[in-house]
Amino acid sequence: MCARRVISFILVVFMIASVALICGCDNNTAGIFIYNVKKDSLLFDNLNDNTYSNYLVKNNDVAYATGDIILSAQDVNTADSPEYYIELEDKAYAFIDRNSNWIEWKFEVPSTAFYTFFTNYRTVEGNSENILLDMTVDGENLYDEMQNFTLYRRWKDNTISGDFEKDNLGNDIRPLKIEEYADMESKFPDEKGYHPEGFGAVLEAGEHTLRLAYVNNGVLIKNLTLAGKKESVTYKEYISSVSEDGKTAKDNIVIEAEHPTYTNATSLYAVNDWISAATTPNSPKNTMLNAIGDSNWKTNGQRMTWEFDVEKSGLYEITVRARQDYSEGMNTYRALYIDGELPFAEAKTVKFPYDFDWQTSVIGGEKPYSFWLEEGKHTLSLEVDTTAISDTLLDLESLINDLNLIYRRIIIITGTTVDIYQDYDLEIKIPQLIDSFKDCANRMRRISAKITKTNETEGSIASVLEKTASLLDIFVEHPYQISGKLAAYKTDVDDISSLLTNMSQQALLLDKITLVPKGNDIPENNIGFFGRVKFSLLKFIDSYSTDKTVNKDKKTVKVWVSTGRDQAQIIKQMIGNSYPGSKSISVDLSIVDTGNTLIQATLAGRGPDIALSLTTATPVNLAMRGGLIDLSEYVKDVYNDFHESAWAQLKYRDGIYGIPETQMFDMLFIRDDIFEEIGLSGSPETWDEFYKYMEMIQNNNLMVGVLETNSANIAVSGAISTFSKMYFQQGETFFNDNFSKTTFSSEKAIEAMNRVTDLYIRYGLDRNYDFFNRFRSGELVMGISSYNSYNQLVAAAPEIAGLWSMYPVPGTKRGDGSINAAESSSGTASVVLNAAKEHGVLSEAVDFVLWWTGSDAQTEYAERLEGVMGVAARYTPANIKAFDSIHWSDKESSLLKKQWDQVYNVREIPGNYYIERSLTSAIRNTISGKNSIRYNMTKYTNNINLEITRKREEFGLE
Repeated sequence: MCARRVISFILVVFMIASVALICGCDNNTAGIFIYNVKKDSLLFDNLNDNTYSNYLVKNNDVAYATGDIILSAQDVNTADSPEYYIELEDKAYAFIDRNSNWIEWKFEVPSTAFYTFFTNYRTVEGNSENILLDMTVDGENLYDEMQNFTLYRRWKDNTISGDFEKDNLGNDIRPLKIEEYADMESKFPDEKGYHPEGFGAVLEAGEHTLRLAYVNNGVLIKNLTLAGKKESVTYKEYISSVSEDGKTAKDNIVIEAEHPTYTNATSLYAVNDWISAATTPNSPKNTMLNAIGDSNWKTNGQRMTWEFDVEKSGLYEITVRARQDYSEGMNTYRALYIDGELPFAEAKTVKFPYDFDWQTSVIGGEKPYSFWLEEGKHTLSLEVDTTAISDTLLDLESLINDLNLIYRRIIIITGTTVDIYQDYDLEIKIPQLIDSFKDCANRMRRISAKITKTNETEGSIASVLEKTASLLDIFVEHPYQISGKLAAYKTDVDDISSLLTNMSQQALLLDKITLVPKGNDIPENNIGFFGRVKFSLLKFIDSYSTDKTVNKDKKTVKVWVSTGRDQAQIIKQMIGNSYPGSKSISVDLSIVDTGNTLIQATLAGRGPDIALSLTTATPVNLAMRGGLIDLSEYVKDVYNDFHESAWAQLKYRDGIYGIPETQMFDMLFIRDDIFEEIGLSGSPETWDEFYKYMEMIQNNNLMVGVLETNSANIAVSGAISTFSKMYFQQGETFFNDNFSKTTFSSEKAIEAMNRVTDLYIRYGLDRNYDFFNRFRSGELVMGISSYNSYNQLVAAAPEIAGLWSMYPVPGTKRGDGSINAAESSSGTASVVLNAAKEHGVLSEAVDFVLWWTGSDAQTEYAERLEGVMGVAARYTPANIKAFDSIHWSDKESSLLKKQWDQVYNVREIPGNYYIERSLTSAIRNTISGKNSIRYNMTKYTNNINLEITRKREEFGLE
């Protein structure tokens, strides 16, 4: 009895201690925070101390330099390679690339001041990605952005006559972009748009060492200028200084915008506007490349330049026919340069208001600016420039980071699953919370007012800020409601993040630029009501004509593709422009579901000759039914252009029944900033390390993500991918040697399944979640996701740029100490159906598929896709050479290739569909507690093997 009392007493003491720990009554420790936040200010300052924005705040009392310091190639003191010095066309350059990794200058600064960086450089052959350089001053990156300074390349259209070539039907053919190697001068631009003036640094008086180092792509550096303040004259000062002579020019100078002399991005290419009859040139029947820009031209620093001739010196006004229907209710801004120079300060913020229709905008608005142009050749450049809204963008990013930090501090106490009936005393455990809510609400209203004033419009643009400010007012007045409305708070923060993304993207579509001699009438660029009616009527009539891509005098190859309309349009354009066989055959391209519809149509004898973008489970399903052509003999020369893992799922018996198109695999994503907060660094290389990292993250009520239930395909468990990782990493595979049975009854399979289900049973990971939103907010700190998640994070979460990294997935240690990080992949493939043989176009169909899956076509498709749809649509080619052309940095490419080399896929076999179904049941029954792992694995393995046996008998396999 006494022993029982002692045990009871110990239990009570333990419970009291636990409650005391949870309550966290010591205000000095701010509740139960487990990690040590570096900054614990009243207003939850951003933890990322080392951004350029914070660097400027810390040094805002330092004056600009009054003179420049020029560091030339001849002034280089030391370099990584003695081969760094190059003379080209009687000019001296310092060469930086993989082999000549860095160059370094020593120099004197006369007095402490702020300098902006400019460089005169020349690009060299490489991939189409921009140049990235790392800069250190006295051996240190003064801020994070110094690790990845960007320099643009220069691109021009590959045309002979300067006009577009036509196909045999009269449609414009979009020219390829080729690089122009020439001397260029540039700041180091901030592509996020927060600092459109470029980057700089405070340099104290005395001697310094500055190093430029290779990050991605080689470059020739002619000089690096540390520039003092460059004040632009106002328009009033500019116009008073120019000559008033020669104002007798009569003719307008018209520049068709779709023909830039050069651009600094491959995505800036001509597009077709068929909506407006006034867009020139135009045709109701043919595709005319008559405009340029739109969503391809939205990132700060993207520039297009046109050359033109002035026959008579004088003052000219500039009009731009443009359409800005991308950012509803918001302005888009461009900086205008003449001959590479900003003529006056106001030219840096040329405004294009939102309008669904085309508008002819006069630079300067109601009081047009006049530009003095001497007789002769000139250039006009328009560059995406966010100077007018950069302060707002910075304020929004800072606000979002603070709101997300507040959210993370709250869920450390409440957890991600909040009990709405519990009062967590958040205002006590987080003493700064209420004042922080007040401050954030005030900031929201200031930002909202600034956005409304800048865009000169009332409406819904910044309504989410007002809405969230009202919610924070409720939290201030009634703190007990915070936990109950935390989900609404999180949704509002996501909406504010989307507002930042939308404001950062400054899209604009151009038709033409007209330079009008001062005194002439401004052109209306309008064809009138009856002109529009006539054009629309002709288009309507033409829409009923026969498909113009099919020529009845040629053989026709019928192609089905199951992509979106934008992707199919790109493929169609490529067929007309790039496919060599288009001169001898017609290609009839249709958007059709290439899953069950293809199988049914093929078996009914109504299928196509070729199918593109099939999931890798489909080819073998068709092949075993005799619906596909064996491509073994045709792919011998291209076999090594793909990883062995990409071919595995396309093999059946001794044949190969498809060519790989895309290949997708998982990577590990980590929020580096939050890792630093909780005392972690790097990434876990093994599963044992993964569990240790996970424990520390969960101790802070933060989240680790390994998806089990995928809302896009709820019938198949996402944990099958995790099971395959853990199973393959033990050196196992799914089938026996002759593919007649699975190996899932083995002890290693049961062990792998046990580790998978433990993630959800023992460690309590969420089975279903939105990876993007939770990773963006910092709620999810470490997660495994397909590598195209990178695209979405870069495109739609600019506020966390530089705060996260992508790594290979965790692996299993082998006996020799090496790490096996094997995993499976998903993907798509192209196939040739038996119909091609029946229609007499087998040779043509095979040639088409070999062209389409080849490195040149896949590279062009990847570039066009990213150009049209942005980085969010970055392609994932299976072709290794095509992958090398994608815009990955060297570091990202290296990590992806390291993981890609360890991808291992099993064959698709008859009855394979039963594996996903049965493993899903085994996983979910185990997690829900329905029978043991061993029972579930034994039961479902038997079911799979019975189905495989039945299918093998059906298809006559021994």
